Amino acid sequence: MSRPAALVFTDGELTSIKEYKVLDPNDFSSLEEVSDRLLGFERHYEAAAKPFQWKYTRRDLKALLAKLRSLEEPPYLRAAA
Repeated sequence: MSRPAALVFTDGELTSIKEYKVLDPNDFSSLEEVSDRLLGFERHYEAAAKPFQWKYTRRDLKALLAKLRSLEEPPYLRAAA
């Protein structure tokens, strides 16, 4: 079973989605209206979100970390001399 990409977000992504889909346009007449819309979005998201089967193994993680360690540090991350 694969994960539905549209339903799996990090906190930062979820915040952006709330800003884009819930808080824009900013035409609220009261804080209560903002609160109602945010709570409605959260109820909808919680009902729509479904668990997914995680298939990333420890071996996959070790291979990725080894690859990342072997890469040269990009110039923009190096300390200025």
